[in-house]
Amino acid sequence: MMLGLLAMVLVAMLLFPEMPAGRALRLLLVDRPAAWLFRLKPARVLVQGGLIAFVVALLLIARDSDLGVLIVQMLPELLAWLVAIDAITVLEVAVAIWLVSSNARVRAAARVARLVAWRLTMRCVSWIGARWRMARGRTQRPALRRPRLSNSKDDDRPADALAFGLG
Repeated sequence: MMLGLLAMVLVAMLLFPEMPAGRALRLLLVDRPAAWLFRLKPARVLVQGGLIAFVVALLLIARDSDLGVLIVQMLPELLAWLVAIDAITVLEVAVAIWLVSSNARVRAAARVARLVAWRLTMRCVSWIGARWRMARGRTQRPALRRPRLSNSKDDDRPADALAFGLG
């Protein structure tokens, strides 16, 4: 029944190409699939061909057993997994490219972060040191005494030892 309907659509498309229905059918059944095929890249054709060959090989191996039914039931989930893996791979590659391109900015930001952390650490250390010194108290130095100078007019007592450079 579906094959007959497809045949009638193709005949209508070929016999009446200028009518709106013929133009819509041509766009839907010829132009868009042709544009899609021209956009395909060889790598994608190889991957899809390999997937189809894998499924056909699985079906040929398990055609006489219940495993064939399981394989056919598994195909939609397998295709969903393949699409998910493909999407995750694209996402990971995009993130890796973003990280490599922002590497210089990351290094500069890390350098600034290290400088800020060092300055903050030095401020904390100096603050703690100042508080510790204040809590400990200042060390008291002995008061300085002026040296006693001998009067040169005083001859009755002996001169200091420093006067002769002996000290």
